[in-house]
Amino acid sequence: MDKSAQLLLTLISDVLDLSKIESNRFALSPSLMKPSDCVANVYHQLIDRADKKRIHLSASVSPSVPDTLYMDENRFTQILLNLVANALKFTDQGGVTVSLNTDGDVLVLWVKDTGIGIDESHIGRIFDPFTQADGSITRRFGGTGLGLSICKKLVEMMGGHIEVDSEPHHGTDFCVRLPIVATPQDAEKHQPTLPIPAGSVQPMVILVAEDSRANQMVVRLMLEKQGHIVVLASNGKEALEHVKQTDFDIVLMDMSMPVMDGIAATKALRTSGFKQPIML
Repeated sequence: MDKSAQLLLTLISDVLDLSKIESNRFALSPSLMKPSDCVANVYHQLIDRADKKRIHLSASVSPSVPDTLYMDENRFTQILLNLVANALKFTDQGGVTVSLNTDGDVLVLWVKDTGIGIDESHIGRIFDPFTQADGSITRRFGGTGLGLSICKKLVEMMGGHIEVDSEPHHGTDFCVRLPIVATPQDAEKHQPTLPIPAGSVQPMVILVAEDSRANQMVVRLMLEKQGHIVVLASNGKEALEHVKQTDFDIVLMDMSMPVMDGIAATKALRTSGFKQPIML
């Protein structure tokens, strides 16, 4: 019960953050802060988790990093905490190294791990909401698939960018580059240009095939909030039965499900002549 409650709390918090950012209702609250304190706080918060897995966690701050910066301390800590916690989750041997340094007028944060790594074909999708490298990752390690998406959006709001370099079975390196802002006056120079919101989408009838009840709740909440009608299926076989009874505009299909997985269900739908888009 406690584990389920914690998962739901994480889901709700992440969805609220993501929704606020995407609706342009999210604002940063910059103030003078000490970046070294943020690194130390995250280290002390996660060191027990590393010790339980018997892997090392190290953190360092270069002398070139200013003592104080003008940025949103909570959001900077959130980015750092998310990246380090993510690295620890996917690392069973070796450890995680965190370093904060500078490159000219840029603050550079590195989070490097010796974990399972990411296949090159999947790297482009890891910042998409509700996405992890593949279905086996979700089953083995859990998670919402929202953390990296939120990190990327927060970094961009702060005028920076995030990069990833990874090799399967050899670990992953995340690099966050943020402009060094020392005073409120400097902040005006680094205001990012926000994208123009896309046009509204016409309401659709959507079939969501997903075996996780928590994920069903979140996807349904997000889609119905946009005016869509949502029908849920817990496996591919149920999805096929729903398609026989209802005309859907689009199908969102989880790849890994019991009874019949998403790939098998998609093949069956295509064989039956279903022509609408299927998003795996």
